[in-house]
Amino acid sequence: MIYPKIVEEKDVDQLVKLLLKAFEDDPFYRWTFLDQSTLPNYFDKTIRQAIQDELAMTTNDCLGVSIWSPKQWQKKMDNLPTKLSSDKRSPLAVAMLQLENHRPQEAHLHLRILATDPMARRQGIGRLLAKTPPPTLQDPTLPIYLEATTPNSVAFYKKIGFLSISEIEIPEGPKLWGMQRDR
Repeated sequence: MIYPKIVEEKDVDQLVKLLLKAFEDDPFYRWTFLDQSTLPNYFDKTIRQAIQDELAMTTNDCLGVSIWSPKQWQKKMDNLPTKLSSDKRSPLAVAMLQLENHRPQEAHLHLRILATDPMARRQGIGRLLAKTPPPTLQDPTLPIYLEATTPNSVAFYKKIGFLSISEIEIPEGPKLWGMQRDR
């Protein structure tokens, strides 16, 4: 039986590998990380920060991962790389600023990352993790918001009850879709 659990330090390496496989061909991650060799470090830091803030969930077999944030956390952009060179913003910083402008202003939970090992898809893991915020965010009155990065992910999220609320055009970047679901 598959069940959700809070991500632990011992899960990090396996979940970084899972995220690399899951987002290997994702247009958003390919565009924002021009140097793909930096992606493992980014995922590692993202997971470790989420563990520290108690905002990451996985399954007992670590075949999926979800990383969450409350709306207030989204405003913290201090650690983003803001320069690619002295006169050009990095794609990640440009994307994050653009995404922030499209996110709902009312209180909500933000599902930042949801991924399932490609070999374990269609087993309900993504659905389970999308419905299971970490215990620190258990507020059934708040809607859940996310950005889908591919038409296939839009179709998946619609299947599990999310509605498309915006199309997000990133200058010189890929299109994303803002989606929301009531709890």
